[in-house]
Amino acid sequence: MQELMQAEVEISRIEVISNFRRTMNQGKLQELADNVKKLGVLEPVLVRRGEGNDFVLIAGARRLSAAKLAGLSSIPARVMNVDENQAAEIQALENLHREDLGPVDEARAFKALLDLGSHTVESLAERMDKSVSYIYRSLKLLELPDAGLKALGEGVMTAGHAHQILRAPEKEAERLVKFATTKFAWLNRYPTVDELKREIEKTIERDLDTAVFPKDTEFSGVPACTGCPYNTGNQNALFDGAVEGKCTNPGCFSTKTATFYKDLKVKGEKKFSGLPFLGLAVENGYSGPQRIKSAVVVSRSDKKVLKALKAKPEKFGFGILKPGRWSKTKPQLVLLCKDPKVVGVQDQARPAETTREEREKIAFIENHLEKVIWRTVVERFEVRKARLVILLQNVWERGWDRGRVTPLLVALDIALPESDEAALPDSLEKMGLEALTKAALLALGRLAGLEVEQLLGDDASDLQRVVKIAEAEAQKLWRERPVEVLPNNEGDSMEANQR
Repeated sequence: MQELMQAEVEISRIEVISNFRRTMNQGKLQELADNVKKLGVLEPVLVRRGEGNDFVLIAGARRLSAAKLAGLSSIPARVMNVDENQAAEIQALENLHREDLGPVDEARAFKALLDLGSHTVESLAERMDKSVSYIYRSLKLLELPDAGLKALGEGVMTAGHAHQILRAPEKEAERLVKFATTKFAWLNRYPTVDELKREIEKTIERDLDTAVFPKDTEFSGVPACTGCPYNTGNQNALFDGAVEGKCTNPGCFSTKTATFYKDLKVKGEKKFSGLPFLGLAVENGYSGPQRIKSAVVVSRSDKKVLKALKAKPEKFGFGILKPGRWSKTKPQLVLLCKDPKVVGVQDQARPAETTREEREKIAFIENHLEKVIWRTVVERFEVRKARLVILLQNVWERGWDRGRVTPLLVALDIALPESDEAALPDSLEKMGLEALTKAALLALGRLAGLEVEQLLGDDASDLQRVVKIAEAEAQKLWRERPVEVLPNNEGDSMEANQR
């Protein structure tokens, strides 16, 4: 590399073809321009010969912009005898040594040097006195969607936000960028990196410890989880804060789960040859007969069961028993009897009948609570559509609450899966926020426990306080409700339904 000369060059003759610095702080640029008016440009820009008598800028875009802003007609420049590739390398290295270079501009400079073939990641890391993982993490930023790159360049997002977003599948990136760049209305600030991380944990991540499918081998045409880039155990080299044991690709997780249960059903058809498949259910977690739909789980080792199976095979079928939320058991095929009396299983004692007034009171309070919760969730809290979709998918997968939400999904023209073990369709994501929220309320009742945390995150405790106040209010409204007293045939009186 040879310097041809150093001279004052007319600004109008300098062409800017490439520049890694895509963003400039306008306030600081104005400060530099004011300084240039007083002192001039103290450090020459680097240029190379262009066409005719023109020059092409190599380095010094910020000084050139400040000189223009200051109204200068010329600027001191060092004219270098270099070709395009050499100029690009000088430009990249010069920018990388700037203290105020943003993360996106830095990543673009790293990529340019690698694309030129003048460096490997290892040699570049050594040249810049950085770790190899630092270079890889920086390059990964360029995979952000345009909105993310813009937000990162403008300082709305940090590199920490970006690395959290990049842990998730590409199709989730736009939504997560929007989350990270949307201010919390009640706090008037953007989400922190930890808040973004929690959003990903609640709406995207799946616990690999709960996976029913094999994780160390290829399954359902998809590579093993052990080497998958969406396994958080494999993300530490690229992303800070990745906690092992989570899957950040829920679509793949659901596909593998559905395939596993489909294969298990096929095995059941062979194991229980001639018997129909009656469905699947989650372990009830308490003593008493386990049921799948209306059929009871029975043992083939029971002589009474074997005898009944031979005599009345039409009374039997098979199903799949899924592990409960905290269970360490694996899904298992089970023999089912549609008529418990055939195998001598007695139904559990039914609870005592409630009176008409008690039923009316329960319905009155629940109706009041639903209205309060519905209004509070929609009007006061930041309910994310993605959370609702995941919530309803979880309700569908666990089985026992499915009937509460199915009618609404049907009414909304959501095509339900053909088999019980399949996941809800992607069309669920096309539902409006209001319909999804209503479906979630139907599925969860009064939004208790873990579901509240999943739906509302940090707002869960606030909603619980609202519910507690609403319960007391409902009790008071019930006591003060207008009633009509009518004589009955025996001369007694009874309360009519609330008007």
